[in-house]
Amino acid sequence: MTQLLSNNFLSQIRLPLLLKLLTTALGFLVNWYFAQKLSTDDFGLFALFQLLILFIVAISKCGLDQAAVRFIASQQQADIARFLPRVYAVFFTCISITVVTTGLFCHFYSLLSISGISTFQFWTLLHIASFATAIINLNACIFKGLSKPSLFTTFSGFASLCILLFGATIMHLSTLTLVLYLVTGALCITAITSLFIVIKLRPPSTTTPQPRYSFWISAKAFWISGLVYLVVQQGSQLYLSTQVSLSQLGVYAIVTKLAMLPSIFLFALNSVTAAKFAKSYSQHRLDEVKQLFSLSQSTSIFVAAITVLLFYFYSEYLLGIFGEDYKQGELWLLVLIAGQVINLITGPAITLLTMSGQEKTYQNISIFTAAITVILAMHLITNHGPLGAAITTAIAMSTQNLLGYYFARYKILRNH
Repeated sequence: MTQLLSNNFLSQIRLPLLLKLLTTALGFLVNWYFAQKLSTDDFGLFALFQLLILFIVAISKCGLDQAAVRFIASQQQADIARFLPRVYAVFFTCISITVVTTGLFCHFYSLLSISGISTFQFWTLLHIASFATAIINLNACIFKGLSKPSLFTTFSGFASLCILLFGATIMHLSTLTLVLYLVTGALCITAITSLFIVIKLRPPSTTTPQPRYSFWISAKAFWISGLVYLVVQQGSQLYLSTQVSLSQLGVYAIVTKLAMLPSIFLFALNSVTAAKFAKSYSQHRLDEVKQLFSLSQSTSIFVAAITVLLFYFYSEYLLGIFGEDYKQGELWLLVLIAGQVINLITGPAITLLTMSGQEKTYQNISIFTAAITVILAMHLITNHGPLGAAITTAIAMSTQNLLGYYFARYKILRNH
C-alpha cells in the first residue's frame, strides 16, 4: 500500500514540478533580461512594482482562493456550480479594496522619485495588474481544488511569464514605461484565459447539502493568515525600500528570488497534497494522511540537503549572472537560504493545518510570527540594511514553519 502510494504520489507531482521548474527558469530569464535593459534604479522600481502587486492582491482576494481549495476538494458532491458565482460576487466586491490600498501606498511613497514614467501611469498600471493577478490566483486555486495540479501550476506564473517573455523578445523593450505596460497586458490576458477555463471545467449543478463548516469563516482565517504571511515573507523587503536606494533594492530583489528556488519543490508538492489532505481528512482516512505527510517530508528533507550544498558552493556564481553589482548580496542570500532549509525540513506541515480545519491555528501562528517580524525589522533593517532584512525574514520564516510543524505533528497526526 505504501509503495503504491509512493509511486502514485511521485507520478502526480512530476508534471507540476517540471512546470514549476520551467516557471522559475522563465522568471529568472525575464528578470535577467530586464536587469540588462533597464538602469539599476529603474530595475529597482520594477522590483517595487512587483512587490506592491503582492501586497495589494493579498488584501483584495480576502482569503477566498485558499478557502476555495479546501471547499472544492473536500466537497466534491457539493453544489459547486452555484457556489462559484457567490465567491466571484464577493470577490469583485472585495477587489475595490485595492483602490484604498493603492491610495495608501501612494501616500506612503509620496517622496519616491519615479523617473521615466508618470506617477499616474505607475499607480494606474499597478491597480490593473493587481486586479488581474487576484483573478489569476483565485482561478488557479479553483484548479487546485479540482485536483488539476498542472493547471494550477500553469496559472501560477508560467502562462503570464511566457506571454511576457514573448512580448519582450519581439518588442525589444528598453524603457520602464513599456515594461510595465507589457507586464500589465500579460497579466490581463492570463486572467481572461483562466476565467474561460474555469467556466469550461465547472462541474454540473447538484442539490447536495452544503458543507458542515463555514466557508466564509474559513476564508476570513485564510485572509488574515495570508496577510501575515506576506508580512513575514515580503514585509522586510517593503520596509527595506524606505531605507536603501533603489539600486540596492533591486539587488535584494534578485537575492530573494534566488532564495526562493528551493521552494519550487514545496510548491509542486503542495499542488498535489493540498487536495489530497482535504479529501482524505474529510473522509476520516487518517492513515492515508499520515502516510502522505511522512512521504512528503522525507522527500523534502532530501531536497533540503541538496539546497545546502548548491548554495554554499555556487551562491556567488549565481548572483554574478545578473552582473558584478549583484555579488554584494552573497551573504544575504546564504542567510535567506538557512530559513528556506527549515521550510523544507518541516515539509507540508502548514498545508496539512490549513486543509484539515485548523485555519484558526495557522492564523494564530501567523499573527505571532508577524509580531516577531515587525520587532526585528524595526531594529535590524534600520541598523543593518539588506543584511538585517535577510536575517529578519529567515528568523520569521523558521519560526512560522517550526510552529506549524509542531501543531501538525502533535495536534493533528498524533491525536488521531
